[in-house]
Amino acid sequence: MTCEQFRDRMSDVLDGQLPDPEVKAWEAHRATCPTCAALWEAIGVVDAWLREAPPVLPPPDLSPRILRRVRWQARWERWGGFALFFMVGLGMAIAWAGPLESLWLWLGRLQRMAPLVHDVAWDLLRLPIARWAFFALMGLTIPLTAGMGILMGRIPRSAVSRRAP
Repeated sequence: MTCEQFRDRMSDVLDGQLPDPEVKAWEAHRATCPTCAALWEAIGVVDAWLREAPPVLPPPDLSPRILRRVRWQARWERWGGFALFFMVGLGMAIAWAGPLESLWLWLGRLQRMAPLVHDVAWDLLRLPIARWAFFALMGLTIPLTAGMGILMGRIPRSAVSRRAP
């Protein structure tokens, strides 16, 4: 028997749950190993001290405290996630209030400028070279998008993913 096996079986020996053949091997190891014998003596002193100690009764309010804690935990599981989600959303809304108001004002100014932008764009599209460039770009958008989709479908996921498959 090794010292590690000796230590693993010490609580079984204290409780009297170790079978006889293993008890004999355990005692033979204790008789030959001074380290394990000293450890067993120290454990015996602690075990005797614990057996002589008076039993400690739980406080009378332990059961109500546990029930109160369990109810609080159940309430948190039911409403805590919602409250946390609501508070984060409210915080984000407050943080974005200023930028969204600025965006709203900018969109209002852009809407007032829309007739001017429309006129300039229409005048540019009347030029033959601009019309050709516009339609060429629009015509290339569809095949390029489709080509990218096909290429992305052919790349194995493991080549793109950072995690191993």
